[in-house]
Amino acid sequence: NLIYILNKVDLVPTWVTARWVKVLSREHPTLAFHASISRSFGKGSLIQLLRQFTRLHSDKRQISVGLIGYPNTGKSSIINTLRQKKVCNVAPMPGETKVWQYITMTRRIYLIDCPGIVQFSSSDTDTDIVLKGSIRTQSLLSPEDYIPEILSRVRKEYIQRQYQIDKWDDAHDFLSELATITGKLNKGGEPNLHVISKMVINDWQRGRLPHYRAPPEFSEPLPKQASSEQTDAATEKATVGADAEDETMEGASDNEEVESKRITLAELNINQIFSKIPVVAEYLPVDLEGDKDLKALEKIQGEEAAQKSSKKAAGKRKREAEVADTSDVEADWDEVFESA
Repeated sequence: NLIYILNKVDLVPTWVTARWVKVLSREHPTLAFHASISRSFGKGSLIQLLRQFTRLHSDKRQISVGLIGYPNTGKSSIINTLRQKKVCNVAPMPGETKVWQYITMTRRIYLIDCPGIVQFSSSDTDTDIVLKGSIRTQSLLSPEDYIPEILSRVRKEYIQRQYQIDKWDDAHDFLSELATITGKLNKGGEPNLHVISKMVINDWQRGRLPHYRAPPEFSEPLPKQASSEQTDAATEKATVGADAEDETMEGASDNEEVESKRITLAELNINQIFSKIPVVAEYLPVDLEGDKDLKALEKIQGEEAAQKSSKKAAGKRKREAEVADTSDVEADWDEVFESA
């Protein structure tokens, strides 16, 4: 079983998190997560999901859950959050975890902290790999080569706010101005572009420069996304059904077993309220416009869930009352003796 965990959601607007969760949930169950021992988000949902896995694999004494991902994505921090104490070493740089480490979460659930991996992709450039935090800045030979991409991904207002620089012509001009302000100069007063570039890359990797990348469905409203997911799910179910008819009896039974597990996962009652994410990055109002729509949508969904729960509780009370009325009816002993 595979699930996606979007960690560090406190660094992007909540509407971005909500949309990425909906997009990725089409492939596998996806949870938003903010790793923190004192103020986390998504901890209860993840624990509930892991417990569901133990029910799916009830034939096994325990299950092992490995956390796999890019370096510096907070895998060790997620384990510390689940255990509510520091059991794994963490650092704001890639490569802190060097060996596998097994941690006991419950009697039946074991967590595996894995070193970060960099998945090969033909579409990734050297700049993409560096900006994903996969390489330590100390290992970069020419860190100034990656600054133009950072300046293009971050709003100019955030750059100005972080470094107190009003304007610049290009990346070289920006680095020279920043080196002069911070005093990072070589002999003769020449700006040390190498050192100042590493400082900017560190700020990028540690969330000091607010930035995000919207999902492909950015232009579609959230309700339309939900309906499109239902359509995709129905199409996928129909395709699976059609393929099953062409399989042998043995293959069909295997497919049915896998499909039954998928249906069980899809029916999990896990609902995350993204507006409760403690976003620490300071964004401009223009980047937070989607949060208003998200809060309105979550309010409607909450009211619908409350109505559904109220109807369910009322039906349960009605059934209990009917059972009580039936038990209170005095038996007709003449009929009892006649039947005997």
